[in-house]
Amino acid sequence: MARKTRIEVDVIDDLDGKPVDPEEVVQVEFALKLPGTRKAREYVLDLRPSNLNKFEQAIGKYVEAATEVRGMTRTQTSSAKGAPSEQLQAIREWARAQGYEVSDRGRIAQNIVEEYEAAH
Repeated sequence: MARKTRIEVDVIDDLDGKPVDPEEVVQVEFALKLPGTRKAREYVLDLRPSNLNKFEQAIGKYVEAATEVRGMTRTQTSSAKGAPSEQLQAIREWARAQGYEVSDRGRIAQNIVEEYEAAH
């Protein structure tokens, strides 16, 4: 006896909760770091085109007023990986001034890098 398994996937618009044609859905990714938080949080929305327009209108004035950050990967924005040696030295000096024990070489703990970035 042959069996056929059929899997049906419904795509739901994250804004209004209504089903949307999978070929029409637009996936929007964005990140936001608010004061008092250690690092940016990344978000993804699945939207129908009309809700994409609403999202763009709502965030548009903030995007126009903001400065775009270029030339940094997500990893580099939240860690010292790939940072120039001068920056690593500055992080080490700052960390020592804050009472952290940091070696002269090697990896700097992520929490120290995040606190340094938050302070600067």
